[in-house]
Amino acid sequence: MGVPSGYTSAQVVQAVPSNNVSAWTDFTPTFTNLTQGNGTLTARYIQVGKLVTGYLSFIFGTTSSISGSVSFTLPVNMSTSYPQTRLMPFGTANFEDDGTQTYLGFVGGYRDLQKMFVHPYNVGATYATQSNLSSTVPFTWGNLDAILVSFTYEAA
Repeated sequence: MGVPSGYTSAQVVQAVPSNNVSAWTDFTPTFTNLTQGNGTLTARYIQVGKLVTGYLSFIFGTTSSISGSVSFTLPVNMSTSYPQTRLMPFGTANFEDDGTQTYLGFVGGYRDLQKMFVHPYNVGATYATQSNLSSTVPFTWGNLDAILVSFTYEAA
């Protein structure tokens, strides 16, 4: 890739500060109401300045299970600028019933809890509302089903 027209290579290098960018890093979240068993977890994040972006992929195994509303701990503490007790949306969630259907949702967090909650959308009313994951919502979980989330937030 060359230097964009009208710019010198020195200007391009200056536009991309290297001292404030980290590489993608694996993290191991602690889950609430999700038993990993023999499921496969991939969780990574990158931090640029105070901006944290990450993703989490959890593929169920035969011994994985959900027992209630699912949440996970953050790789980096969240900024105190967010409301303390209001659920803030920080990203998207997909729930894949393997080979059948993908259901949509979001991830949101509370600053005082320093974790993200994973919610499917409930579209049984005039407007979509949030619902809580359970062993049967949005479907009955089984081998090779998946929870896929991406999130972005401001670090402390």
